[in-house]
Amino acid sequence: MTVSNLYEWAICKGQNRKLRQLSLLALEEDWSGGTKPAQDVDSEFFVLWKYIHHTFRYLIRKESHKIFENSDYGCFNTGLEARIGYEEIFALFRKNKDGRLELIGFFEESNNILDPVRGNLPEPANYLLDPADFIFDTNKPMTYKVKHIFERQHRLPKVIETIPPQYREDIIENRLRRAHKRVKRNYKLAIPQYSPRLDEIQLLIPICIEDENIADCALAVTKVNNTYKGKTILTMAMAYNNARLITKPDPAWLKPSKDIDDVEDEEDEEGIIITPEHVGE
Repeated sequence: MTVSNLYEWAICKGQNRKLRQLSLLALEEDWSGGTKPAQDVDSEFFVLWKYIHHTFRYLIRKESHKIFENSDYGCFNTGLEARIGYEEIFALFRKNKDGRLELIGFFEESNNILDPVRGNLPEPANYLLDPADFIFDTNKPMTYKVKHIFERQHRLPKVIETIPPQYREDIIENRLRRAHKRVKRNYKLAIPQYSPRLDEIQLLIPICIEDENIADCALAVTKVNNTYKGKTILTMAMAYNNARLITKPDPAWLKPSKDIDDVEDEEDEEGIIITPEHVGE
């Protein structure tokens, strides 16, 4: 298992309390999920915890110049906005007697506590490198491999398990064709996401298996030459967490999942982000 880049960079004691403060400071949003994201973090901050850690991971890997650190302090832009004044919100860290950065908390731009780093407040992460990646081109074909999807069958809704095995692939094939037709009629159904594991922008296509009007999983596709290629199937929680890194998704079909069984992280294929012992209260 791997440790979050944020936990490697800094000590995050009292993170549950500080995430609660952040949730009250930022624009109102449903940050909850089906389970605790870390040992000392409540399930009501499942999405927010994922958001902060994956945002930092993106910054340190792609835009490290947007992480400020000097001999006394560290800081990065969360990409979130405050409820009052729509100010940017920053994560602030201070070095302890051992020279390790420790999380102080999350603060809006005008807060006096940010004065020691006032001239160095970083810009937020930028995922919009190519605007074309954010819009589904209905003129391009879409391909996918049903067998690959069944390698991730545990990410499909449980109703699949009630269908005789010999019919499952045909049903999934039918639902994928239907999803493609829907997104061709309404390109706005495709929601951009950032895949931390593959480090790429993808589009999420809603897949409705149990009820033709309610998405219960999502197909992640990426543009390869002139074709959209289905990369993998995602649970609704995985899809929401990845999409939320870019912006708050339109709730028309993608919302935070409250299903305790829908908690797999895309990182699981490499090793899930874990909480070191020293970050607790």
